[in-house]
Amino acid sequence: MLNRLPNFQDLFHIPHDRASLPWSKIITLCLAFWVGGSLVLDFVVMPSLMEAGMMASPNFAAAGFTTFERFNHLELLAAAATLTGILAISKHNHGFGTVTRRATVLACILLGITVIYTYILTPQMSALGLELSLFEPLVGSPTGMEAMHISYWGLETIKLAVAGWLLHLCDQRFVRSDSIAS
Repeated sequence: MLNRLPNFQDLFHIPHDRASLPWSKIITLCLAFWVGGSLVLDFVVMPSLMEAGMMASPNFAAAGFTTFERFNHLELLAAAATLTGILAISKHNHGFGTVTRRATVLACILLGITVIYTYILTPQMSALGLELSLFEPLVGSPTGMEAMHISYWGLETIKLAVAGWLLHLCDQRFVRSDSIAS
């Protein structure tokens, strides 16, 4: 009975053939989840919070930080999975062609934007929105918040354009090379 149990190495053995993981599908799924989540957050959640008057609430900075922090960490996972998939495809295709190099650069740009969101922009925007004085309530938008919003929307536009371009590259080249390698 004990001899039939797989050993530890067999449990985590990853086959070395090219068809081991469908990387193009993983990349497409990650990018679709990421772009869809971004669009929902930008065009459904934020406008509904604005209409409900939540942004004028003194506790909005803390609630907004929690929401964006969690989403930013999911974005980091999606960016890392996308970059990993592209690097895996390039290894399976034995080299870096023009398309693979482009896709790698685009995935690095997406990862960079996500790092900026997670570790620079979101904490700074939340800190600007915090009300630190109990006796003098915050009136209007703090100085610098408009520049932060412009930075956010600029990076968001770049992120969506780069993600769309990467989806196009994955659809055009990687799906074909995955099906040829199988």
